[in-house]
Amino acid sequence: MKKFLLSCIAFLMAIFITACGDDKEGAGADTTDISTEENSQDETEQDNEEDIGEHDFEKEFDEVIYDSDEIAVVLKKIRRESFWDLRERESYYINVEIENKLDTDIAFWYEESEADGEEIHAVIRDTVNAKTKVDSVIKIEDSWDEPLPLIEDYLEVNIKVVEEDGGGDFGIHTLRFDFNF
Repeated sequence: MKKFLLSCIAFLMAIFITACGDDKEGAGADTTDISTEENSQDETEQDNEEDIGEHDFEKEFDEVIYDSDEIAVVLKKIRRESFWDLRERESYYINVEIENKLDTDIAFWYEESEADGEEIHAVIRDTVNAKTKVDSVIKIEDSWDEPLPLIEDYLEVNIKVVEEDGGGDFGIHTLRFDFNF
């Protein structure tokens, strides 16, 4: 009886070992299918990404573009950047230095903007202490609904300037950036 049980156990162990062993043909076929799918997906993404960056640029400036009794704005850099996120997307980054000429701290933010006559959305919000300067960035991105148009001529951004503690309103200031460079 012991021999019979030992034989059964040995037989079952042989079956389990065979079932758990590497099936090199099956594993290789699965890996090939996965890597083939990944390669075709990578090639598709590369084809789409090859066109990205066609209109990208970065240009340095040191130019006063706006000067009033309240603020002065110096354009430092304009950069256009494309990236792939389910579709080609674009962003513009406009680096400016804003000087507060007042004796009080101010806050400013985006009110409205247009590029080459089309309304677009820009993002800027910052504060500047009295009689100081701050580096700020105006960011313009396309939305999921509409791609951002290529800015070829100009960008105008209206910013609202107020006293930081809410006391005074210094109005809307229009910043114009020429893209004819």
